[in-house]
Amino acid sequence: MTDPRDKLTELATLILRYKISHGTEAKMQAQVARILGQAKISHGTEVILEGGGRLDLAAIYPVRLSEETNVKEYREKAIFGLPFCIAIECKIAGTTYDLLSQISGYIQHPDVAAVLVVTSRQAHREMPEELHGKPV
Repeated sequence: MTDPRDKLTELATLILRYKISHGTEAKMQAQVARILGQAKISHGTEVILEGGGRLDLAAIYPVRLSEETNVKEYREKAIFGLPFCIAIECKIAGTTYDLLSQISGYIQHPDVAAVLVVTSRQAHREMPEELHGKPV
């Protein structure tokens, strides 16, 4: 299976190439979605997680099938839309504590492999490298 850390690094590197608008979170989200689209990265916006939670964006990657994979389960999961995703959270305001609480909930979801924070706040850049065993 693709390593989420590699995909997270690729996404961060891609987004860092651009000057992101810090006017509103909605503008930031739209700009990041455009960047993902131009890079031909499958993604969704305002993605609702099963069981609760809404991701600003999700970069979606296919799951590699192995011989042990139940194809029916894979198809059901793929239809749901999140076979393997990196959540992307855009933030221009709020405390670091609030942001950590928010992404902690996302990263505990089984379909979220990692979280990328796109922010205009210096304080938000001091995130741990991992939360609940998954990369941030």
